Amino acid sequence: MLRGEPRRAIGCFDWDPFVAMLGDEIMMVKQDVGAMMTEVFRQVESGISGTALTEIPVQLMA
Repeated sequence: MLRGEPRRAIGCFDWDPFVAMLGDEIMMVKQDVGAMMTEVFRQVESGISGTALTEIPVQLMA
C-alpha cells in the first residue's frame, strides 16, 4: 500500500451504485469464472477425489 492511499477494507462481489457513495474503503471485486470453470473441469477429468482446497483469486475492479 502506498503512503496516502486509502486503505481498502471490504471487497464487494455484487455491483451496487450505493457502495460508491460509502467511501474509498469498499472496492468491487469480480469472480474469475473462466478460471473457476477451467479448474473444475481439470479436477473432474483428472479424477481428483478428496477434500483439497482450491483457491481462485478474484479480479479487482477499478
